[in-house]
Amino acid sequence: MRGLLCGYSPDEIAEKIHKDISRIRPQFERLSPLGKETLYGLALERHPVQLDTLKENLWSRVSGSKLIQAIHSLLRRSLVEKATENQQVWFSLQPVVMKYIRDRLIEQICQDVLAVLSQRSLSCPSLLGSRLILQFQSRRQSDYKAANYRSLLEAIETKLRSLFRSENSVSLEEVLEQILIAIDS
Repeated sequence: MRGLLCGYSPDEIAEKIHKDISRIRPQFERLSPLGKETLYGLALERHPVQLDTLKENLWSRVSGSKLIQAIHSLLRRSLVEKATENQQVWFSLQPVVMKYIRDRLIEQICQDVLAVLSQRSLSCPSLLGSRLILQFQSRRQSDYKAANYRSLLEAIETKLRSLFRSENSVSLEEVLEQILIAIDS
């Protein structure tokens, strides 16, 4: 890594990353809902996962063949990486794609929360981000997963606080749990 970045200033590196991220946006916008949800699921994991684990993490109930089609589409677009180890296939995201998708997920969840708060109703058309994060949290109990979940919640909370310019907001976790309860009922 050091050899690749040798000779570049921090500003030049930041500019290169920004260009890479700006190239991802148009590809992401053209994806199917399942393609987007698959990327969100991989971004929540933050490390390589097998197809079965990814399928469990998705909010939508899809067949294995539909998920494989979505993965192949993402592989063709170079949005997902595939690795084989001991005859097992693992899927993950490149760091720049991970950053974009994670930022996008944070933005989506903030929009969900703002829509719920402004409408004082849980009947918002798009609660995908909130569904995914809550489902992810409820299924994962390892220290790594708990730390990853807390990190994501902190980023969401920071973003919401900046939007409200307040330090006295309701616990984000409480709001998300209320949204999940309403979705499930």
